[in-house]
Amino acid sequence: MISILIVVLCLGVGLWVIYTILSLAPWFPTRTSDLERIGDLSRLQTGESFYDIGSGDGRVIFALSKRYPKCHIYGYEMSFLLYLYSSLKSKFIPSTNTSIYWRNGLTQDFSKAAVVYVFATQKTLNAKPMKNVIRDLPAGSRVLSYNFHIENWDGEVLKDKPVGKTPIYVYTKK
Repeated sequence: MISILIVVLCLGVGLWVIYTILSLAPWFPTRTSDLERIGDLSRLQTGESFYDIGSGDGRVIFALSKRYPKCHIYGYEMSFLLYLYSSLKSKFIPSTNTSIYWRNGLTQDFSKAAVVYVFATQKTLNAKPMKNVIRDLPAGSRVLSYNFHIENWDGEVLKDKPVGKTPIYVYTKK
């Protein structure tokens, strides 16, 4: 009986991992050396909200929560294992301005977002779910995309790529 339960659990976790990979991106964490740059490019002001779609192990949201204590930082993660890990991590990192959710970040309400950060594949960034996220963003909000770019953006675009670093694209909505 226990062996059947273990097989079912492993199968369930495996299917969830495959679903997560196919729907946003496989988990490749943002480089720790780029966290300060992400904070700089976010340009968060007091009271603004930052959303991380696919927050993984939480490294981006925890770094920004320290840097911007008067802003609220949200993380959405689809993988239960990564969500569990970042939730446990949050118990050891004191923060009153961070919220982590086990949800598909591409289906959330971003109508009050100042910044949306995403590390997704080129295909995901240019698919309908991401276009819906962009459509719902308020004017003046920013999308930070790590490594991959959004095609046909109607607004201001900045590509930040210091030598030897991963590019970060900053899109400002009209």
